Amino acid sequence: LAKKRSAAYIAKLRDKQGALQRLPVKLLQIVRDYYAALYDLQGTINPQDRARKRSDILSYLTKYSTKKVSRQTSDLLDRPLTIEELALALQTSKTGKSPGPDGLPIRYYKSYAAILFPHLLTALNDLTEGLQLPTQTLSANITILPKEGKDPELCTSYRPISLLNCDLKLFSKILADRLKPFLPALVHADQVGFVPGREARDNTMRTLQLMHHARRSSQALALLSTDAEKAFDRVDWDFISLSLTHIGLGPHLCTWIGALYGNTTARVCVNGVFYDPVRHPQWHTAGMPSLAAAVCSDFRAIPGGYKIQS
Repeated sequence: LAKKRSAAYIAKLRDKQGALQRLPVKLLQIVRDYYAALYDLQGTINPQDRARKRSDILSYLTKYSTKKVSRQTSDLLDRPLTIEELALALQTSKTGKSPGPDGLPIRYYKSYAAILFPHLLTALNDLTEGLQLPTQTLSANITILPKEGKDPELCTSYRPISLLNCDLKLFSKILADRLKPFLPALVHADQVGFVPGREARDNTMRTLQLMHHARRSSQALALLSTDAEKAFDRVDWDFISLSLTHIGLGPHLCTWIGALYGNTTARVCVNGVFYDPVRHPQWHTAGMPSLAAAVCSDFRAIPGGYKIQS
């Protein structure tokens, strides 16, 4: 344990001006400011600009997004959460992982499920009546670990690990499990991540076949590999919200998903010390990648409007 702590210890960091800082209070400030800026997707956008942005998103979805769920599927996804779903989410949750800020591990919920579940289930279903999750439930702790081979003096060289409260993780797992059977029909075959029955090797094989075909037919071929930095941290809630509504998901499911993305905050930990909370989108919490995958196919329309010029 001491060896791990030593490896994760941050002795110095460069601030925005490139100056090297070593004081603990400076290190905390640098890391806190970095993640505050990273998670501040809306910035200081005024109501008029936000309304214009939402209008642009709706125009984009209307033009390019054709995937829809049936009314029957929407009603099925909108039904009240059940004790069986909560029990399954708990059963498939691994023990031994670090808890969130409330300090309650998954083993606590497994030990006292009979007492906790009726109250938790009532609270989650009541969200559709306008109630909100407590701010304590929506809080998280972020610990950062160094990336191998990266400059340890830069904030970008550290991987943030979000420690979320287990009740929130169980909630998101229920929603993800509900959506999973319908994802293959919603998400285009090009998207293999977080979709049941699909694997990364599917696209790997497709790429190899394209390369083989290009060689045999003497056709010019260019492969472009891109990576979205902190992808799930940068998901725009307006786009997600409007996309989920556009594909026909019901008001209850959209409300539940919105509750997970509500006023979420996180405290960043540097060398065992926590700093003030920052805004913290939680699409990368357990199950959230599956929810985000439901709208990934909307991005496939981008090549339809823009051509790569040689």
